[in-house]
Amino acid sequence: EFLVSDAGTLKRIDYSLIKGGGKINQALQMEYGSHEAFTASAGTFTDTSVTLNITPSATSSKIVGWAFWNCGNSGDYYMYLRVSRTAPSSAVVGNKVGHTPQSGAALIDAGSLHFIDSPNTTSQCTYTLQLDAGGGTGRLNARGDDTSGPGTSGIMLMEVLA
Repeated sequence: EFLVSDAGTLKRIDYSLIKGGGKINQALQMEYGSHEAFTASAGTFTDTSVTLNITPSATSSKIVGWAFWNCGNSGDYYMYLRVSRTAPSSAVVGNKVGHTPQSGAALIDAGSLHFIDSPNTTSQCTYTLQLDAGGGTGRLNARGDDTSGPGTSGIMLMEVLA
C-alpha cells in the first residue's frame, strides 16, 4: 500500500492499482534471405517462409509486431502482403492494402507493416507473412524476372505485459 495526499487528505492506494504495465517481456526476430516465387490468382494469399513463433506468458499480453519484405513481380500486378496468426487460431493481424513493385519485372521493391495482436492465450502463437501475387508471379527477396536480388524479409515480435 501507498499513502498519497489528495488535497491534504491522506489516502491509501493498493500497489496493484498503480504498478506499471507495458513492459516488454520478450522480443524475437527472424530474417529470411532465400528467394521464393508465388504464382496465384488475385485474392489468394499464400504463406511465405517468413514465420516466427512466440509464447505469451499471460492471456492479457499483447503481441506487437513488425514485418518487412523485398519483393518483385513478373508483370504489372499489385501484390498484397499481410501477417496472419496461423496458430493456435487464425486471424489477420496486419494488412498491407496494396503494393506494386513499379511496372517492370527487373525491379525489386520494399515494404513493411506494423501490428498489435491480442491472442488471449498462453499457447505458442505462429505469425506468418502471406503474399498475394495479384495475378503474376510474385517473388519474395528477388526481382520479378528471376531469382536475383539482394532482398531479405523478416518479422519481429514483442510480448508486452498488460
